[in-house]
Amino acid sequence: MIRALPDQYAHFTSSLLLLGTLDKTQLRDAFLAEEVNCRRRAEVNSALHSSSTTANSTCTHPNCHHCNQSTTSTRVQCDFCGLLGHTQDKCHRYIASHQQAVEGAKNRYKRGNKAQAGSNNSQNTSQQPKSSPNNANSSTVVTESAGNASLRSIHPSDPHFPLQLDADIDWNADTGATSHMTPHRHWMHHYTPYRVPIKLADHTVVYSAGVGTVVFNPVM
Repeated sequence: MIRALPDQYAHFTSSLLLLGTLDKTQLRDAFLAEEVNCRRRAEVNSALHSSSTTANSTCTHPNCHHCNQSTTSTRVQCDFCGLLGHTQDKCHRYIASHQQAVEGAKNRYKRGNKAQAGSNNSQNTSQQPKSSPNNANSSTVVTESAGNASLRSIHPSDPHFPLQLDADIDWNADTGATSHMTPHRHWMHHYTPYRVPIKLADHTVVYSAGVGTVVFNPVM
């Protein structure tokens, strides 16, 4: 019976065979003691395995690639939308807003060129003197010119009204910027509703109402 024990009891079997005499009581006590020892060894091995698994899951080694990668990706925050898990260059909202801004700038540039060309043509047409065969016709031309000139209002809300010297209070003219912002809707030519998020210097986000072109007339 002793020799028929499994391999895990090999040391126990060898110890029993080394004894000179064996009675029933000694043999029972030896089996009970070995059973207790086997249970203790199983508990110790289970505890060691559990602690090893926990240590691996909470690794803080500075050179651990997986730990550093997961920690970094969790703590990183986008400067544009403020969400965690990605940077601004990978932000879908930033990429979409940037593309819309570029397309809008191109469209505004084209519309501005067309509007400027049309304004120049109308000015050239109005400034060309009309030949008149007599003085009556000449007076008529003067009257028509005066009438055309009076069509333009000098009210500040008129888009053709030149910007005053104190306009820098509400307008920042930066020639290096792609787009500019102003609260004055009446300054806009060819106004088009256009709503996109705009992030300010204090990290707050506002939304635009529309886009258009503004004609700057120098004040001499």
